[in-house]
Amino acid sequence: MGPAAERIAGIEKTGCRVLVLTADVSVPGDVKRLMSEIGSRMPPLRGIVHAAGVTDDAAIIHQDGGRFRKVMAPKVRGTWNLHEATAGTPLDFFICFSSAAAIVGAGGQANYAAANAFMDAFIHERRRQGLHGLSVNWGAWGETGMAARMKEDVRQRLAAQGMGILSPEKGLEILGGLLSRDATQALVMAMDWEPYLKHRYPKGTPPFFESVAGKRATPKKTNDPLTGAAAPGWLGRIPAAERHARLADYVRSQVAATLGMASLDSIEPRQRLFDIGIDSLMAVELKNRLESGLAVSLRSTLVFDYPTVEALVSHLSQEVLSPLFPESRAQDRREPEQDDDEIGSLLSEIGAMPDEELRARFTAGKSKPRGAV
Repeated sequence: MGPAAERIAGIEKTGCRVLVLTADVSVPGDVKRLMSEIGSRMPPLRGIVHAAGVTDDAAIIHQDGGRFRKVMAPKVRGTWNLHEATAGTPLDFFICFSSAAAIVGAGGQANYAAANAFMDAFIHERRRQGLHGLSVNWGAWGETGMAARMKEDVRQRLAAQGMGILSPEKGLEILGGLLSRDATQALVMAMDWEPYLKHRYPKGTPPFFESVAGKRATPKKTNDPLTGAAAPGWLGRIPAAERHARLADYVRSQVAATLGMASLDSIEPRQRLFDIGIDSLMAVELKNRLESGLAVSLRSTLVFDYPTVEALVSHLSQEVLSPLFPESRAQDRREPEQDDDEIGSLLSEIGAMPDEELRARFTAGKSKPRGAV
């Protein structure tokens, strides 16, 4: 007997009847069959808890229509099918297990956030129609659900960012309170707002989060990664001759921190970051770390566009932080000038040729067989 069967047996010992049916709520026929089975084998239906869902995480540039359809099917079609199947049924509750991703966002989960946002809006529409409805934007649950299947390194990273785990007992207690208050929508998550806001919004807290968190996070000061001195522009106070090396060390240290590595030795300058464990969600975290530590704004596709430490350092020094690296700008200026001089000399030489000589050279060039010198 598996864990699920053991739990069901435990519930039945209390005198409850448990009917287990397999169905895909995104398929109308499955929902119709489900309701028919309940109607013929169980007491009258009095409530629905819609907790179905799937994820398919990826950075937005890697999302496509197929991934959106897959993730939205159980949330959008499923909610609608259950709503239609119970039209005219006097329900005491219609609960949608939505996600905090629809409220506070989540890296790599644009499709999942959109799917849950539909749930939230639909419940408001049910209430407008005078029907029961509650949408709960849950944070991570422990022991059960999607979050329980997270890898330990992912769990640790989230914890470092202030995101905690709800116990099932606490979650059910809160759910009971929301039902007794006849709430329409609620965000429920275990959160330490201070580290969360500092990580996500180092330049200052958006007004929405000021209201939710009840506090304003002050802009995060950037620190010298070696001395720890807190002050903006730490790179500018380093001697010019040392800046490139210090910037490279800093980028490597942030790659290591993102991966949870204790040593930088295994991070080679020209090694692809995606080959050493960086995934699309970590790429966003690495971008945020560099953005915060260097006090600059960086494109969301930074790691995809510059997928090695060497490429990142080159981009940062020559484009983002170019005022601190004048030698890079001077080199960039010199190289085109050399090319221009070479082309200019050739044009001058051609322009000085008599027409007869130019015509003779052109004719001789056309008359040579292919491959002739």
